[in-house]
Amino acid sequence: MFCYLMILILGIAACGPKKHRIEPDASPSIEMVKARQDARAAEYAALTKDSKGHWITPGDCDGALWSFTAASARCPSEFDPRASEFEGETGRYGRRPPPRCWTPEGGDQGSTTTWSGDMAKGLMLYGWRCKNLQLLSDHERYGRGNAWQMGDGEDGKVLARAVYRPSLIGELYTTIWGLGGPDNANRHWPSIFPSGLTDFEAHLQVLSIILMGEVAGATNSGDAVPKRPSNLDGEPLLGPSRTLTIPPPGSHQMGLLQISGTMFQRLQEHAEKDPKDVLFQATYSLYSGDFDRALALCSKAYGPDDYVGSYVRCGEYRRCQLAQLLFACNMLVRKYH
Repeated sequence: MFCYLMILILGIAACGPKKHRIEPDASPSIEMVKARQDARAAEYAALTKDSKGHWITPGDCDGALWSFTAASARCPSEFDPRASEFEGETGRYGRRPPPRCWTPEGGDQGSTTTWSGDMAKGLMLYGWRCKNLQLLSDHERYGRGNAWQMGDGEDGKVLARAVYRPSLIGELYTTIWGLGGPDNANRHWPSIFPSGLTDFEAHLQVLSIILMGEVAGATNSGDAVPKRPSNLDGEPLLGPSRTLTIPPPGSHQMGLLQISGTMFQRLQEHAEKDPKDVLFQATYSLYSGDFDRALALCSKAYGPDDYVGSYVRCGEYRRCQLAQLLFACNMLVRKYH
């Protein structure tokens, strides 16, 4: 009888409710994302092995945007961030390594300007992620000495594309300061995050939020300099935190990443508009805590023509597609490592 009771008790215990681990890094999806990222990194290495500066998009006139963001995912030592620098003009960079996308003699060779604010987003993300203060300091010095005209081009196009606006100047100084550079008052220029942006403007807005969020998180928690950055868009940034906590109303944080309420609203807006944009979903997941869609996208095997975002376009689509996947999905990997 005793043996029968023991068997019955053990049987009931075995059939009791299952216990599930809830830590995100225990999810099979996270492991799948890591595996996919390793495979993508191997493809990236093969594609960049013999390219100029080991750029993923060396021949594209948005090459700096894609190559810098891709390289910022893992900071490969062979990547040359100065491959597009103009000879004799330290800190002045081009859209791609030579040949230039615009020349005074030939005009439009793929673009109407030699540089733009789009490229600057990639440059700053690379400089920040890979801790290359000198790269950004040289760029700042060139801009300051040239009234912030960072490139040449067709009449009427330079002002719109190649001259930095105050908000972009502020982001550059904030990033330099976050890396331990001087505390220039220009970092207080506010960044504006309007709603309703689409295509490349939406893409660049999200990149700005990623960069400013990472800088704010690092500076607030002492990983860069022990100072609190100023408000970026008129709303308070959060204080130090190394744990996942419920943020106060109006602000959002996930670990070391910190953004304002307006920034979070823009991320939510873009994620809702385009549920298949890998960048939008990965970034939104970091601040919303809802990782399901981002994990599903980043754990997929993408064919060479598959959609990964509305602004992902270049001469060889697979190259900028790969850049988008490496950059966006690596944010999830970095989150749990």
